[in-house]
Amino acid sequence: MKSMTLALLFFSSLAAYSQEAIDLIESTLKLDASGKKEFHFGFAAGDQLVLDLKTEKGHRLSEISVSEYKGQVLFSDMDVKKIKSQIVRIPANNIYTIHFSNLSSHHQVVHFTIKRIPKDETGRNFNSTVSWKTVYDTTYQEKKEKYLIRKDTSIVNLLDQVSKVHSQTNLNGHTSTSKFKLPKNTVSWAYYIDVNQAGQKAFEEAAGNLSRLAPKIAGIPEVGPVAAIALGVTGILPAVQGDEDIQFYITDYDNVQLFLSGSAFNSLRKGLVVNTSGRMTPTPGYNGYYYICLSNDNAVSGVSVTLKVSAIVVDEEWGTRTIRVPVVTERKEACLKAE
Repeated sequence: MKSMTLALLFFSSLAAYSQEAIDLIESTLKLDASGKKEFHFGFAAGDQLVLDLKTEKGHRLSEISVSEYKGQVLFSDMDVKKIKSQIVRIPANNIYTIHFSNLSSHHQVVHFTIKRIPKDETGRNFNSTVSWKTVYDTTYQEKKEKYLIRKDTSIVNLLDQVSKVHSQTNLNGHTSTSKFKLPKNTVSWAYYIDVNQAGQKAFEEAAGNLSRLAPKIAGIPEVGPVAAIALGVTGILPAVQGDEDIQFYITDYDNVQLFLSGSAFNSLRKGLVVNTSGRMTPTPGYNGYYYICLSNDNAVSGVSVTLKVSAIVVDEEWGTRTIRVPVVTERKEACLKAE
């Protein structure tokens, strides 16, 4: 009775692994020096993986292994010339990696086959095909950034005076200069020039009508027609007609010296006017004085010239804070193909 039981167990075990082998791959692999290659197949629990391998010209493959995908190694061999029907038993439904490694300094040619023997007939239709999906991983890095805490806009009146410019025949000379320096953080500025108060009425009307002409800025403290021009408002101070005019130039320190010596010079703005106004932006990199130069071409009559200059100053307070910046990376993930 005991011998009959053993016989039944033997034939039962034999039947469990008598399924016909399924070819998964038969290939010739060329590995470059220090080259590696992996193949991935799906297996069902209870399957057997059958591996055959032979190298060309008697060379030895550095390593071959069979492992669970991102898991433990089930079989490994090193310094291999040939493997004949090596069976690896599969513990669970999963993807399995067959890894070839050539650590030598010359290329290696390997002929190999991989087969699957199902545990029983019900596992014959198991799909061993492995597909790859793109997986996106998001991590976060801390980064310092500056941010604006507060921004204050103010108006600074730099020049408000009347200059006497003599005639050409006057012994005191027929030119005049007035200087001003822009405050730090000036973003724009404007000027107004008026000969013998010819444009005084237009200036006073513009000041009185500022709330109607420029309602968005009328409520700013210290704002007036010149500051409004510096802020970008146009058309509030029209040119007027008059009997006397003045030649004006706006320039910097180096060129005002040339002006005073009677030499040729350059200017940022110039004109022959009765009254005029204009908006300016600071010259990049220049922090010296600006000059309004006046020249009277009348031979006998001097003139009185009203000069006004206003600047728009923007002071900003900045802070530093730490932010988390997402960093997205992508990778390929193996998965069993659905039936």
